[in-house]
Amino acid sequence: MRTETIKVRDGDDFVLHIRETAHGPLLSDVSKELSTVGANAPTDEPGPRGNGYAVALQWTALQPTTTADAVLGLNRAGTGTSSALPRATSPYPRRTWCTPIAPATSATRAPGLVPIRKSGNDGTMPAEGWLSANDWTGDFIPFDALPNVLDPDEGFIVTANRAVIDDDYPYFLTDDWDFGYRSTRIRELLEAEGELSVDEMTSLQLDTTNPMAATLVPYLLDIEDLGSSYYRDGRDLLRTWDFSQPADSAAAAYYNVVWSNLLSLTFHDELREGIWPNGGDRWFAVVSNLLRDPAGPWWDDSETEGVTESRDDILRQAMLDARDELTKRRALDADEWTRGHLHRLDLHHATLGESGVAPIERLFNRDEHGVGGGPSIVDATSWDAAFGYEVTAAPSMRMVVSPADFDRSLYINLTGVSGHPGSSHYGDQTELYVNGDYLPRPFSRDAIVEAADDTLILKPADATD
Repeated sequence: MRTETIKVRDGDDFVLHIRETAHGPLLSDVSKELSTVGANAPTDEPGPRGNGYAVALQWTALQPTTTADAVLGLNRAGTGTSSALPRATSPYPRRTWCTPIAPATSATRAPGLVPIRKSGNDGTMPAEGWLSANDWTGDFIPFDALPNVLDPDEGFIVTANRAVIDDDYPYFLTDDWDFGYRSTRIRELLEAEGELSVDEMTSLQLDTTNPMAATLVPYLLDIEDLGSSYYRDGRDLLRTWDFSQPADSAAAAYYNVVWSNLLSLTFHDELREGIWPNGGDRWFAVVSNLLRDPAGPWWDDSETEGVTESRDDILRQAMLDARDELTKRRALDADEWTRGHLHRLDLHHATLGESGVAPIERLFNRDEHGVGGGPSIVDATSWDAAFGYEVTAAPSMRMVVSPADFDRSLYINLTGVSGHPGSSHYGDQTELYVNGDYLPRPFSRDAIVEAADDTLILKPADATD
């Protein structure tokens, strides 16, 4: 145990007691959820257990690393095989895959530290920390054995969190791969277009095609007996829909409300609230499989006695409920519905923007931006179907780099380049971002000087010039 003191200006010091084990700090001391995990763990092991077990976290990020040195080394690297890469020790399994290298090579490499574990524990679930069989061996997956691609024959590399190994890979990395809907769509667009210009690449980044819609919509169009034209209006929007989800799409608005209602009608009766479907890639896969079984048990509503619902019953009710919901939320006329009206991007300051003081929140937050896209879509603006349609995650920045001429590169930030709400650059890029626009990203010194509006010069205190 150690004690740390946080000094508070014009207030009492905050004293923090930290308990740490050989497997890392006890997160159950500060997490209600993990505290519950420990308290509910079995206590039939010998020795006193008190109120259960504590939960510790062993993590490569909690040990000294040389990631910053690796970044500096990459800035001076001459080729994609630079020795700088092994020193990059990102602890995030997915993020280690996305180290693209250009223009000398077309490559990607995983440079992170990934521990080799003893048998019986793959790190995906809490393990008995008192059993040495669950420990790390002390070694890491060798750098040369980490996933990497160099100059593929097809001439391009697609990442997007997809699995980068197959069943023959000898080490365990993770089971938490993306299901590949985004990467598949990106690959389709690249193969269809061939060589892409910078502008064409921005269009690819902004692609809003919903990969689940092509599977689900035919089933929705087959549902009969929706009743009056009032209820058929929504379904009629799907007949000519191209499955894209821009902010102004009425069909996309209806589809996503149907999707949300389908998930709640199918799963909320049988799953506890903490694991209700969020509507992302895993649920695309789950529902795709269930649609093939029209009388499967998941379709039945366990709360209706004496009635056994089928797939078509649930799809019909989801469409009826979606029509009523959109009428209440937006308009009676289906043509006035928009995806952006539901899918709102609210940018909240992490501290002062959540202060509960209305004037302060208005100063720091930038809310009410209607956007397209969605989870597992190339334009990845996520939402959680269990709680609403608002954006829960979005790309913090979009960038297209032109290795042939770096000065032609483009980028756009989600907010702005200043963290001061009084600055004109605090949120001046948000509207551009929402509208799918980009800004020039000059790279060479001459281009930067030419584009500059202001120049900040930092001088030592004893400077004479």
